[in-house]
Amino acid sequence: MPSLTGGLDFGTGPFFVRLALVIDRHERDTRIAAVGNYAEHALGWQVFVRENRKLCFNARQPDGTFVGVESDAELKPGKPVSVLGIRDGDGSVRLYVDGRLQRQRAAGATLSYGAARRVCLGQQWNGGMTLNGRVTAFECGRGYPAGVPRVMTRDLLFGEVRP
Repeated sequence: MPSLTGGLDFGTGPFFVRLALVIDRHERDTRIAAVGNYAEHALGWQVFVRENRKLCFNARQPDGTFVGVESDAELKPGKPVSVLGIRDGDGSVRLYVDGRLQRQRAAGATLSYGAARRVCLGQQWNGGMTLNGRVTAFECGRGYPAGVPRVMTRDLLFGEVRP
């Protein structure tokens, strides 16, 4: 059987996580919508619903420190939502909800991601933090999805030209 996690070895480059989800009800604690499990960090990147009812996307610093951004508004139970989290090549993270760029910004997520061990939807890799709802679509990959502005870095501009 082919690996479902192939191609998720992002190194320090840009990557994106796109999904659609609907929650049935809010819980008192954090609930996972999607998480990438890596040797470098068991919770390498995540999309989750926080206890404050907002959606969050995060990636990691090289030491494993969480670098995240959250949605401007709370999620509404029963209402489908589209989510796009991006880790740019410069280590910044951003979040789009239903196509709108959210106001919060963060930087420093420069962990070099090797091969993914697994990707889990609707719960943490160990079965915890189960989402009270469902993920109805998922996509994750290197670079940027079509139509999304890129943060230009030296490597993107001059990658094939090395000093």
